Amino acid sequence: MDEGARYGCRGKIGRLPGGLKIKKLATMLAVLLFPALAVAQEIPPKLDIPPKPGMVLDEGMWQAPTPAAALRALLMTPEELVRRRRREPAVAVLRQIFEERPASELDAFADALVRVMLEGNVQQEMIAGGVLLSALEPGGNGTPYAGAVDALIRVYEALDEGFGPKARRILFDISLAGNVGYIADLFAAAEMPPVCEYPRQISIVGEPPPPPVDNPCPNEGVWCDAGLILRRTDYAFDRETVADRCIRKRY
Repeated sequence: MDEGARYGCRGKIGRLPGGLKIKKLATMLAVLLFPALAVAQEIPPKLDIPPKPGMVLDEGMWQAPTPAAALRALLMTPEELVRRRRREPAVAVLRQIFEERPASELDAFADALVRVMLEGNVQQEMIAGGVLLSALEPGGNGTPYAGAVDALIRVYEALDEGFGPKARRILFDISLAGNVGYIADLFAAAEMPPVCEYPRQISIVGEPPPPPVDNPCPNEGVWCDAGLILRRTDYAFDRETVADRCIRKRY
């Protein structure tokens, strides 16, 4: 008879009564007896968790964010700070979660976010836009910042072109902020393009290639961008008219 069968522990070598593994027990004892070993490797700063959302780490201590510190956090790279930690301090400033601030200081900070959305990279633009949307939300901690929608509109109106991917992102933020009327006004004021044509994508063997079309889909411009955003809302208008002019379709 082998040793495992003799002592009734076949298949259970390395375990103690109750199913506790020897290796696990050794680890627990090491932490208890030598606590320095458990903190030998520091947590990366980007993963540090503040005691309250929105606080910033300054000289090794968690502090309520100033506008300058919140802006520095927002502009950090993903390697320096995870995305949520980059956004929360700016939201805390605008919502006055930790301390009240004069309206002029809040507006100046919103202006700084507008500059980030205009001059920063796509991720910085989207984080700053998310800050303004979060600052506007009713309920939650702090006080909603009423100037958030106006800040988003200033971003859109400062763009070199009122259409294109960036313009659509800003218009979408404006719609999420609840100002569908602004987008509807843009749509009504813009010139409606003609119905576009969908060129045939597939060549048929033995036949000449499909001829080019005069007005290939989709059209681009403010009318299409505003119309495509409005299609995602409850705004009452002819959605098919926008589809016929602004959506790329394939055979």
